[in-house]
Amino acid sequence: MIKNYIIIAFRNIRRNFTYAFLNVFGLALGIASCLVIFLIVRNELNFDNFAKSDRIYRVTWNAIDFNSNTSMAIGYKMRNDFPELEKVTQVMYRTDALVKINNTRFREKQYAVADEYFTSVFNYDWIAGDPKTALAEPNSTVLTESAAKKYFGNANAMGQVVNLDNHTDLKVTGIIKDAPANTSVPFNFLISMATVRKQMDFAFNNVWAIGGGFFTYILLPPNYPVSKIQNRVSWFFKKELGQRSGARCAFALTAHQGYPLRSAVY
Repeated sequence: MIKNYIIIAFRNIRRNFTYAFLNVFGLALGIASCLVIFLIVRNELNFDNFAKSDRIYRVTWNAIDFNSNTSMAIGYKMRNDFPELEKVTQVMYRTDALVKINNTRFREKQYAVADEYFTSVFNYDWIAGDPKTALAEPNSTVLTESAAKKYFGNANAMGQVVNLDNHTDLKVTGIIKDAPANTSVPFNFLISMATVRKQMDFAFNNVWAIGGGFFTYILLPPNYPVSKIQNRVSWFFKKELGQRSGARCAFALTAHQGYPLRSAVY
């Protein structure tokens, strides 16, 4: 019986090939479109899906233009003036580095310099190392799983030395799983902020010294309204920059309940 149905179906398809092709092609196209839309929506809804994403905000300076970059001097000043914040962390993104392991060289296009609070704000899956101390000391680096395998193969990367740009030796103090592609904080490895602190003393001591790729993030306590921070932002910037700046600071939400970066100026 089923065999007869199949034979009849094939005969009808051959007899009305164009009509059958358009129907099958239209159905396939519709299914494919639905799958693509589903994957895009799922990717967007899981963008920056960190455990504390609903409490993470990025400090953004809105003055002459809307600038997502900040001075590195803002971090410790905000810790002093906003003690209610659970954490304040800073990161500098870099796009070019020469990594040398013994006599083998690698050209990296994506890494970051982060302070010791970074891994307390953004949760990563740790394979080795202590997230509380991995970036606390100078000349420390945390590798992603892919970077560790690329540099050291199947050998244990913990405690190994990585040379950066032919002048800085970094000790591997942690290994984390690769971050997903849908994140606004991408990197192949992290370097402790203390490593570059002396070389960048000017940037760390002048609020108006804004550098490219310098970002500041805050972590609010649970159930703490961000409006309490926003209401004091103007006071903070006037205190640090003076009345002449006329600047306002906006807190841009980095990842709220899985949504990608959204900005709100106050």
